[in-house]
Amino acid sequence: AVASGCVLDAAANTSYYPNYMPAGRITYGELNSQLRSVENYNSRTLGRVVLGAQGTFGFLGHDWSFKAYGEHGENHYFNMLQHILATPYYNAAIDAVQINSANQSDPQLRAVGIGQSDFTLATLNALPTLPIGTIICRSPQARSVGCAPADLIGTGNLSEAARRFIQGSGNSGSNSNGNYKRYPWQIVHQRQEVLDFGASTPDLFETWAGKVSLFWGLTYREESFNVRTDCASRGNCANDTFGGMTFGPAGNPLLTPAGAGIPGVIGGAPLPPLNPTPNWYAGNFQQTKGNYHVTEMALETNIPLWNDDQFGTFVLNLAGREAVYSTAGWVSTWKVGTTWDTPLPGFRLRALQSRDVRAPNLSELYGAPRVNNGSVTDRFTVPGFNGGLPGGSVSPLPNPITSNPALQVERGQTTELGFVYSPDWLPGFNSSVTYYRLAVKGQITTYSQQQQMDICYNNGSPGATPGSLAQCAYFFTGATSWVTNGALNNLATT
Repeated sequence: AVASGCVLDAAANTSYYPNYMPAGRITYGELNSQLRSVENYNSRTLGRVVLGAQGTFGFLGHDWSFKAYGEHGENHYFNMLQHILATPYYNAAIDAVQINSANQSDPQLRAVGIGQSDFTLATLNALPTLPIGTIICRSPQARSVGCAPADLIGTGNLSEAARRFIQGSGNSGSNSNGNYKRYPWQIVHQRQEVLDFGASTPDLFETWAGKVSLFWGLTYREESFNVRTDCASRGNCANDTFGGMTFGPAGNPLLTPAGAGIPGVIGGAPLPPLNPTPNWYAGNFQQTKGNYHVTEMALETNIPLWNDDQFGTFVLNLAGREAVYSTAGWVSTWKVGTTWDTPLPGFRLRALQSRDVRAPNLSELYGAPRVNNGSVTDRFTVPGFNGGLPGGSVSPLPNPITSNPALQVERGQTTELGFVYSPDWLPGFNSSVTYYRLAVKGQITTYSQQQQMDICYNNGSPGATPGSLAQCAYFFTGATSWVTNGALNNLATT
């Protein structure tokens, strides 16, 4: 069960709540203990076919060993959140009203049939009235999709019909993407293709200190994925089926349609489409797809520079890799390393300097927009923030997260120095000490919700450091973005 809150108002003609509160208005918190606990169901099926070969061949007067393989892999992942709240359904079910002599003629409280799509005043007035004493959901749109009024106060008062309306059931609903009940779900299909060839020789040529070895290789790799989801996660189920009901182009009147984008433009480009008011309390999986491929060539060699009993053995290791990504372009990496087996038995020194990269993965490039719900310290309501008095309020805010198909590679530098000591006089003893330094440029990451709040405050509040309002645009108060037409919406932040 999840916690929620509402305002109980005796003057609003609610059906259940005057029994507990004859007059007045109070704020009421509810743990929803009468609802079923959310269950996260998932399954994964992995298939992989690999065909490989290895052997030797002669080239340029040297013997070469090679290994080659081709691989095709697929991963199918299914995820479903059972008994999660459908937020518009929940809100509609707890907003119940009892028919009495004063409201019986209200056109909004007439006998709306299941599947009705016309809610004009003339159409509603033509419908029959309901008997006095009947308890119904206040919204005619909710009643058209089978809304059952819910009494959440106390224990044992929630009907099974209301619970099933709020949380779904194990046997209701199918849609064009499959039959997975009335729950949020996603099906992820991933595919990978690999062709790899590598060859090496231990004696390309010989120096005064020993034989020089060489490895070279070629690799082609392709990865793709696509995600299918339930219609309520994407919008209002237009031309689809939800909860056992099929809807036309107008969609389910109780669900929020898919958004055309977050209001406002940041950096000259519209923000990606998102549903600003999610239909599910959590889940709200979005459909997406994407692919990339990369071609790589690698070389590596070990060159002995010194080898005698007086000074030990000193070997230089050099490696380089050229990679061409269909998304991030051409990148180069390299490594220079040395090892020195000193005259002291069992004592080896080593050092390494390398340039490294990490290309963005499919999720970072093409992952579907998602909305995280969390609590943060709302800087806009903290008295004296930035050096003033401590304190503040915590406000749960929906925080949309998006991918970025324009991401480039992360670039890093690695430095290592160290030694290994394995003395002959103490069998089984091994020790090592390593100093390393890592530097990363262009890191691919996401901000935490609190970081986004802080950046929004520092960039958007009067007198604060000026900057981009991009982070503010991802916060909403209700369905109102904190950025409207490229400017901070002060009403939404308070």
